[in-house]
Amino acid sequence: MKKYLDLALCALFCAGMISCAKSGPEADAKKIYKDMLSITVNATGKLEKSADGKEAGDALIEYATAMKKLADQSKELQKKYPDFDEKSSPELKSEQAEMLKEMKNFSSAMTAAMMKHSGSKDLMNAVMKMSQIMSDSAK
Repeated sequence: MKKYLDLALCALFCAGMISCAKSGPEADAKKIYKDMLSITVNATGKLEKSADGKEAGDALIEYATAMKKLADQSKELQKKYPDFDEKSSPELKSEQAEMLKEMKNFSSAMTAAMMKHSGSKDLMNAVMKMSQIMSDSAK
Protein backbone atom coordinates (compact mmCIF):
# COMPACT_ATOMS: atom_id res chain seq x y z
CA MET A 1 0.00 0.00 0.00
CA LYS A 2 2.86 2.36 0.84
CA LYS A 3 4.35 1.67 -2.58
CA TYR A 4 1.15 2.94 -4.28
CA LEU A 5 1.01 5.98 -2.01
CA ASP A 6 4.62 6.85 -2.90
CA LEU A 7 3.81 6.42 -6.58
CA ALA A 8 0.72 8.63 -6.29
CA LEU A 9 2.70 11.33 -4.46
CA CYS A 10 5.41 11.18 -7.12
CA ALA A 11 2.79 11.53 -9.85
CA LEU A 12 1.24 14.55 -8.11
CA PHE A 13 4.66 16.15 -7.72
CA CYS A 14 5.48 15.60 -11.40
CA ALA A 15 2.10 16.99 -12.45
CA GLY A 16 2.75 20.06 -10.32
CA MET A 17 6.15 20.55 -11.92
CA ILE A 18 4.70 20.25 -15.42
CA SER A 19 1.92 22.75 -14.69
CA CYS A 20 4.45 25.20 -13.27
CA ALA A 21 6.55 24.88 -16.40
CA LYS A 22 3.56 26.02 -18.45
CA SER A 23 3.29 29.21 -16.45
CA GLY A 24 5.08 32.48 -16.88
CA PRO A 25 4.78 35.51 -19.12
CA GLU A 26 5.44 33.72 -22.42
CA ALA A 27 3.05 30.86 -21.67
CA ASP A 28 0.34 33.25 -20.48
CA ALA A 29 0.81 35.47 -23.53
CA LYS A 30 0.71 32.45 -25.86
CA LYS A 31 -2.64 31.44 -24.34
CA ILE A 32 -4.03 34.91 -24.99
CA TYR A 33 -2.75 34.85 -28.58
CA LYS A 34 -4.24 31.39 -29.10
CA ASP A 35 -7.61 32.62 -27.82
CA MET A 36 -7.40 35.77 -29.97
CA LEU A 37 -6.63 33.67 -33.01
CA SER A 38 -9.56 31.35 -32.38
CA ILE A 39 -11.98 34.25 -31.86
CA THR A 40 -10.75 36.02 -35.00
CA VAL A 41 -10.97 32.92 -37.20
CA ASN A 42 -14.47 32.20 -35.88
CA ALA A 43 -15.64 35.77 -36.52
CA THR A 44 -14.12 35.78 -40.00
CA GLY A 45 -16.03 32.63 -40.87
CA LYS A 46 -19.29 34.06 -39.57
CA LEU A 47 -18.80 37.27 -41.54
CA GLU A 48 -18.06 35.34 -44.73
CA LYS A 49 -21.17 33.18 -44.27
CA SER A 50 -23.51 35.96 -43.15
CA ALA A 51 -26.79 35.92 -45.03
CA ASP A 52 -27.83 39.42 -43.97
CA GLY A 53 -26.71 42.49 -42.07
CA LYS A 54 -28.05 41.18 -38.77
CA GLU A 55 -25.91 38.05 -38.93
CA ALA A 56 -22.84 40.07 -39.86
CA GLY A 57 -23.59 42.57 -37.09
CA ASP A 58 -24.05 39.83 -34.53
CA ALA A 59 -20.68 38.39 -35.54
CA LEU A 60 -19.01 41.77 -35.07
CA ILE A 61 -20.54 42.36 -31.65
CA GLU A 62 -19.64 38.84 -30.52
CA TYR A 63 -16.08 39.41 -31.77
CA ALA A 64 -15.71 42.77 -30.01
CA THR A 65 -17.10 41.43 -26.74
CA ALA A 66 -14.75 38.43 -26.74
CA MET A 67 -11.76 40.57 -27.68
CA LYS A 68 -12.57 42.99 -24.86
CA LYS A 69 -12.31 40.11 -22.39
CA LEU A 70 -8.92 39.21 -23.82
CA ALA A 71 -7.81 42.85 -23.65
CA ASP A 72 -8.68 42.79 -19.96
CA GLN A 73 -6.66 39.59 -19.55
CA SER A 74 -3.76 41.22 -21.36
CA LYS A 75 -3.89 44.19 -18.98
CA GLU A 76 -3.75 41.78 -16.05
CA LEU A 77 -0.77 40.05 -17.66
CA GLN A 78 0.99 43.42 -17.92
CA LYS A 79 0.34 44.07 -14.25
CA LYS A 80 1.54 40.60 -13.29
CA TYR A 81 4.71 40.82 -15.42
CA PRO A 82 5.52 44.54 -15.74
CA ASP A 83 8.98 43.88 -17.22
CA PHE A 84 7.69 41.52 -19.91
CA ASP A 85 7.61 42.96 -23.43
CA GLU A 86 5.57 40.65 -25.65
CA LYS A 87 6.45 42.56 -28.82
CA SER A 88 10.14 41.77 -28.49
CA SER A 89 9.72 38.23 -27.17
CA PRO A 90 11.24 35.71 -29.63
CA GLU A 91 9.00 32.98 -28.17
CA LEU A 92 5.92 34.79 -29.51
CA LYS A 93 7.06 35.58 -33.06
CA SER A 94 5.06 32.78 -34.70
CA GLU A 95 1.91 33.67 -32.74
CA GLN A 96 2.27 37.33 -33.71
CA ALA A 97 2.75 36.46 -37.38
CA GLU A 98 -0.27 34.13 -37.35
CA MET A 99 -2.40 36.79 -35.65
CA LEU A 100 -1.37 39.43 -38.17
CA LYS A 101 -2.34 37.10 -41.02
CA GLU A 102 -5.72 36.36 -39.47
CA MET A 103 -6.39 40.04 -38.75
CA LYS A 104 -5.90 40.72 -42.47
CA ASN A 105 -8.41 37.95 -43.25
CA PHE A 106 -10.84 39.39 -40.70
CA SER A 107 -10.46 42.88 -42.15
CA SER A 108 -11.15 41.58 -45.65
CA ALA A 109 -14.19 39.63 -44.47
CA MET A 110 -15.52 42.66 -42.60
CA THR A 111 -15.08 44.87 -45.66
CA ALA A 112 -16.79 42.30 -47.87
CA ALA A 113 -19.69 41.98 -45.40
CA MET A 114 -20.06 45.77 -45.29
CA MET A 115 -20.24 45.86 -49.08
CA LYS A 116 -22.55 42.83 -49.31
CA HIS A 117 -24.97 44.16 -46.70
CA SER A 118 -24.58 47.88 -47.38
CA GLY A 119 -27.54 49.84 -46.19
CA SER A 120 -28.34 47.40 -43.40
CA LYS A 121 -29.27 49.33 -40.27
CA ASP A 122 -28.54 46.25 -38.16
CA LEU A 123 -25.00 46.14 -39.47
CA MET A 124 -24.43 49.88 -39.05
CA ASN A 125 -25.70 49.73 -35.48
CA ALA A 126 -23.44 46.76 -34.80
CA VAL A 127 -20.41 48.62 -36.19
CA MET A 128 -21.15 51.54 -33.86
CA LYS A 129 -21.61 49.20 -30.91
CA MET A 130 -18.40 47.36 -31.82
CA SER A 131 -16.55 50.66 -31.94
CA GLN A 132 -17.90 51.56 -28.50
CA ILE A 133 -16.89 48.20 -27.02
CA MET A 134 -13.40 48.49 -28.48
CA SER A 135 -12.95 52.05 -27.25
CA ASP A 136 -14.09 51.00 -23.76
CA SER A 137 -11.48 48.26 -23.71
CA ALA A 138 -8.74 50.76 -24.62
CA LYS A 139 -9.37 52.71 -21.41
